[in-house]
Amino acid sequence: MMETLRTNETFVLEKERCDLTANRSEMLAESLYTEAPPDPHLKRGIKCPQDLESHYSHWSYAKRYHKTKLIIMIRHPIKWFQSFYNFRVREYYPRTMPETHTMTKKCFKGMQGVCADRANFHDFLWRLGKTDGMIAAMTLPWKEALKIPENKLLSLVRKKPQLYPSKTAIFIAHTEQLAHNVNDTRLSQFTSDVQSFLGLKHAISDVHHISPTKFSQKNKQVREDIEKRVINICDEDHVIIRKKLLDISQRASEWIRTYFLASPDVVVSSKEYFLEILKEWERDPCDDNNVIKESPI
Repeated sequence: MMETLRTNETFVLEKERCDLTANRSEMLAESLYTEAPPDPHLKRGIKCPQDLESHYSHWSYAKRYHKTKLIIMIRHPIKWFQSFYNFRVREYYPRTMPETHTMTKKCFKGMQGVCADRANFHDFLWRLGKTDGMIAAMTLPWKEALKIPENKLLSLVRKKPQLYPSKTAIFIAHTEQLAHNVNDTRLSQFTSDVQSFLGLKHAISDVHHISPTKFSQKNKQVREDIEKRVINICDEDHVIIRKKLLDISQRASEWIRTYFLASPDVVVSSKEYFLEILKEWERDPCDDNNVIKESPI
């Protein structure tokens, strides 16, 4: 997706930049202008997967960068967990990853950022302030706010967090919309909708499917050792983490479909297809297949 958004009208920093999560907005702003061509009309962007998990980022988008447009990619939490876990296995080799049944709550040292709590995408989206539930949380006593049906679907927000509702426009998408088996019509519509959302004059190219994993560059012995460490989350060994992730999936699916998409600030491409994909979050993907293929996106 980053490569697709690099056009003559845009500039995206080369590497992931999560300065906002560490309250370093000035450093990020400097990079966006000193590293980009000197064109005042250029649209500048970054990629940061953990942006919405940080209250510093939410504050920055609400107070400093309220004209920012966010493109948010989501995927089925069970598939996300397997992909992220195996990515870390390969990235941090020869260090070992914990057993998955120990990763059902928040992240601890040694988990390399992989844990069930981070799959609560709807909790992080909620903090953007696009739904009535978040607005109610700013005005009602906290215990009363948690009784609202929308907020009952949340998993992490049990203690009142710092709330910074933003005016940012949001384009939400699912990785399945960019999969290799998506028909050309939907993919063309997707790229056209992204172009319109960003206000670009010229069409953007089709989405590039690029895997960040350098697995193929390892030697044979390393490949064989890594192959023993990667997981197939459909295996019996991972029933506990899968059960936890399925509960998260069901909550997130209902919240996004019922509440988040109702906001006029939220844009989605091929809405009916997007809703079909989210409806599948109510089911365990391992019920259909005993192996989940890892997406190269």
